[in-house]
Amino acid sequence: MSNKKILIIHDRFKFKGGAERLVLVMAQALQADILTEYWDEENSFAKSEAPGKVITLGKQTKIRGLGYVTAQWNFFWRTKFIKDYDVIIFSGNNCLSAAWRCKKSQRKIMYCHTPVRYAYDLKDYYYKTYSFDLKPIFLFFVYLARVIYQWGIKKMDLVLANSKNVQMRLKFYCNIDSEVVYPPIDLEKFQLAMYAGAEMARKGGYYLSFGRLDPLKRVIAIGTQPLLGDNISSPHTFSFFLFAINRIIQENADAEILIKLHPRDQLSYYREIIHSSNVHIHQSVPIKDVLFACDIFITLNSTTALEALMMKKPVIIINKDGMEKNSYVDARAALEIRSLDDTKKIAGWLENKKVRDSLEEHAQKFIERNLYKMDGNSSGRIIQLMERMLHHRAKKPFLL
Repeated sequence: MSNKKILIIHDRFKFKGGAERLVLVMAQALQADILTEYWDEENSFAKSEAPGKVITLGKQTKIRGLGYVTAQWNFFWRTKFIKDYDVIIFSGNNCLSAAWRCKKSQRKIMYCHTPVRYAYDLKDYYYKTYSFDLKPIFLFFVYLARVIYQWGIKKMDLVLANSKNVQMRLKFYCNIDSEVVYPPIDLEKFQLAMYAGAEMARKGGYYLSFGRLDPLKRVIAIGTQPLLGDNISSPHTFSFFLFAINRIIQENADAEILIKLHPRDQLSYYREIIHSSNVHIHQSVPIKDVLFACDIFITLNSTTALEALMMKKPVIIINKDGMEKNSYVDARAALEIRSLDDTKKIAGWLENKKVRDSLEEHAQKFIERNLYKMDGNSSGRIIQLMERMLHHRAKKPFLL
């Protein structure tokens, strides 16, 4: 493309996100110009990092809902000049409105970071955030966004997805085929930090990630029990557990799923039955590392649930029809999945502050009632107790 005039159109430079960094990397590699609605240099990258021309269409609108309208207006009406380019790369969702300005002879490429979240997979989540009188207006914009998005993306000559997860969502929601092209990562830049971070973690320190925090990006950890071989549970329980896991994976496609296998579980078995790009199965990783990384922990009746409670993680117990008595659930320190339909409630439980606060309150009471102290000195106390018992036995042998 060295002799081609290339333009990259990105929704906005509002923060230092992965999409914004990728646009700059592509612009530098292709010597492309950048078109965006607005560029907030205070919170995003400096414009000087762009190798060519930077074109902005307007300013940031902070009124909820109005931002979408102004973005559509700007990309639809103020982009006549893009006809001067040979290749146009679209990066984002709102910018697809500019596709109507393109000539048939122009090469049009879409790099999809995600389909419109509020119009597709997160529609129900955002719908709940609006008051009753604004819900119909929100739904109007949802369907408007779907029409514009699908109209624009179907004009593309090539659609690229940044992951298999996004590729699946494009196919599911828009019936669009795409090729996966992973964003580049400068491994040399992070190599020293990787080793330093591992050493700090070993010493109980911290590892800094400068990625932006997104409350909708969840990590769900699932702890298994040895259900094969020397069973501790019935085949009936085992089948329900597997069905529940698969439901959780299907209904939380945007979450990272960590499956922590019991040491006696069979890794190959789970790999054979679970096929999803957002699932990671681990056996050797310590449970404390899994619990530290997750937002919610799901298991059967296991002491790992107690460890999760101690780390202030919401706990869900899988217990078909409530057949097995569970002390965590009885104490209201954990929630319970009794049927496959209950798996649909997980996202709501995560988002409901009252539910989380109640769980944390009852979990603390459960810990105080069932544990002696959490001060890191339990091993020392056990040794002292054993020494006292041995000393007492030496002075006055126990009668058997």
